[in-house]
Amino acid sequence: MKDKNTISYRESAWDFHPNESLSLCNKCKHHIEGVHCKAFPFPQQIPDEILFNELKHTTLIEGQQGRFMFEEKETRYEF
Repeated sequence: MKDKNTISYRESAWDFHPNESLSLCNKCKHHIEGVHCKAFPFPQQIPDEILFNELKHTTLIEGQQGRFMFEEKETRYEF
């Protein structure tokens, strides 16, 4: 029996779309943690335009370190 005080995420008004809301930085093999990567190491941070998927990091960007650009990291699934 379903608890009347709980709702499933399908019933909620939560407007979260993983493919649109998560930064592609999380899928990049150069991502370090949070808002830092090899191109934008601490104390720099990844520009908001890249973090919010408004700009694809497929070319060099002024102010970045090295020649690091988006490269999807290999995902391994173990069963």
